[in-house]
Amino acid sequence: MNDSMSFCCSRAMSSDTSDVVRVHLDVSPGFFLSELGAPFLRVMCKSFLMDANGIYLVHRAEIGEMDGFAVGTLTSQVRDRWLALRFLPEFLVASIPATLVRAR
Repeated sequence: MNDSMSFCCSRAMSSDTSDVVRVHLDVSPGFFLSELGAPFLRVMCKSFLMDANGIYLVHRAEIGEMDGFAVGTLTSQVRDRWLALRFLPEFLVASIPATLVRAR
């Protein structure tokens, strides 16, 4: 490991959303969540930020550019369902463009 480089891992904030979406789309083309598009991913990020029992971290290289993130939960799937229902209207609206493109 090069000692001249430093890295930083920190709790994600709403201001990280655009970078998280960019990284997700860059590294996961063709993945089903990527196929739902940036609007859907932004809603997902928002829901992760609202999860008090969630783990949502971002990683930045020395120059400050985000190059990774991690998401998880410390609770059961019941909490995941609650978040999905809480954000259901936003998820539905955000997925409309991708649904219309796939309907062809």
